[in-house]
Amino acid sequence: MNSGSYRAAFIAFVAGLASAVLAYKLVMYAIPPIEEWYFHKFVEPTNPDPTWPPLMWAYIFIPLPVAAIIGGLITRYVYKRKVFSPQ
Repeated sequence: MNSGSYRAAFIAFVAGLASAVLAYKLVMYAIPPIEEWYFHKFVEPTNPDPTWPPLMWAYIFIPLPVAAIIGGLITRYVYKRKVFSPQ
């Protein structure tokens, strides 16, 4: 790899990392309204005082994979665009 490829890899890494963090934050902001809707639609009519919050697993299993996938796709796109674009 020449120095231009290292620079492109670094730029792609930073772009991917930033997009993964942003995607993680957006997904974490999107889960509570969905959880509230789910609670009022399905849980509250049968059990108004559940022992645990509904969709508790969503905070663990959804944000990290979504952020990793989005960050990886953006990293790939930026790297290919920087390295293989005509100069």
